[in-house]
Formats: sequence, structure tokens, C-alpha cells
Amino acid sequence: MKRTIAILLALLMLFCANAYAETTDASDATDASIPQITFDESAAAFEGDWLTFDDDGFMVYLPSDWIDADVTDEMLASGTYYAATSADGAYAMTVSYSDESGVSSNEELAEQLTAAGYDGVTQVVINGISVVGYDITAQDVTGMAFLDGNGAIYVFSFTPASDEAYKAIGQSIVSSLSPIDTAMAE
Repeated sequence: MKRTIAILLALLMLFCANAYAETTDASDATDASIPQITFDESAAAFEGDWLTFDDDGFMVYLPSDWIDADVTDEMLASGTYYAATSADGAYAMTVSYSDESGVSSNEELAEQLTAAGYDGVTQVVINGISVVGYDITAQDVTGMAFLDGNGAIYVFSFTPASDEAYKAIGQSIVSSLSPIDTAMAE
């Protein structure tokens, strides 16, 4: 399983090397064409706990029974610094970081991902953070990316995207992305 996740992550990083989205500004928050999501912990598809990325300034709500997965040297070299799986190993999530984006706006990112053949490319504001979501159907991966304010990219990846039971879990995790300073951590 670890080898499969590492291969998926390496492929994802190759396809997403230029991806990023930016922290929302006033124009994103008021743009009626960009969907807005506000997380409601009571509506999550699972009982969970907040995972904070203190150095990065954001957090997500993960299922309580998920476990941290080993991040291999190969994964670290490709930018992946966090990985978690469901207790049975059936579902996985990774967080990757790159300090080079190659694009200057969410619009450019969305255009780039669409041109690369990604499916479901969507801009959305999640709890005040402007992100671009996408699917890589051939690799059974769904993901989202956002900018840290300095032009660096964070990429969240979820697999298997085609698993119907995981879709609700993944959507809850995605919709929980929150800045630490405004989220309700336990």
C-alpha cells in the first residue's frame, strides 16, 4: 500500500508541479460566480479531530480513526510532507508543498489544469481560503491547491476518488480547510 501511495504521489506531483491557488482576497469573497463553503463540523460525514499545520497556518478536520502514514524520502523529495490513511488503509490523503507556483492567479491555474486534461476543475472559497479543485480520473485522484501568500503552493490529494463511500469523507475533509486563527480547534 505504501508503494502504491508513493507512486500515486509521485505522479500527482509531476502533473501538479505548477499548481496553486491563493488565499482569498475581498474580490474572491464577493464574486458571486465562485462558490463559498463554510464548514459545519456537525454536518461532517464522520466523527473527527482537527489536524493543525501550525507552521503553515491552516487546519483540517480528519476522521478520528485515521492514522498518520509514513512519508518516505521519495515523497519528501517530491514535496509531500504529510500523509494519512483510514485505519484499514483503504483511503489516503497527502499534503504537499512547493515554493514555486508558475502561475499568478487561480484563473491561470484553472486554465492550466483544464489544458492538462484534468476533470472537474473548479474555483471555490473554503472558509475564506480561495482554492482550485480538480480530478485526475486516470489516476483515481481528486485534489485541491492553494497559495500560502508568498507564491508557494499547498496541494491536498485524495485517493481513491472513485470510491463512493470515500467521496463524502473527502468532501468533508476538503470543506473543513480553515485558517488556524479563525477555526475552532479542539
